[in-house]
Amino acid sequence: MRFMKYKTRKGVVLVNIANQFVLIPTRAASKYCPRASKLTLLHMIVWRKMEREEDARDLIPGFSAFFNGNQEIAWNKICEIMEELYNEGFLIIDHAK
Repeated sequence: MRFMKYKTRKGVVLVNIANQFVLIPTRAASKYCPRASKLTLLHMIVWRKMEREEDARDLIPGFSAFFNGNQEIAWNKICEIMEELYNEGFLIIDHAK
């Protein structure tokens, strides 16, 4: 799977509501992501990594535990999550990296 560098869109806030993680766009971001999105635990972990502007590949060892140690499947899942968040407007492509 092709690796893309992403960063979080300004104006998107991660909140914990009754132990549910939700991305909520502020008015500034609502043009690009018009609705809130409930996240799974794996989605939340990827989001936090993107917020800290860290390399998503660092997540592979931890994610592989969810996939019987298979790092290729783990990496594909990480890329899938980043693509979902991008398609929903919460992430943007980081052309600077």
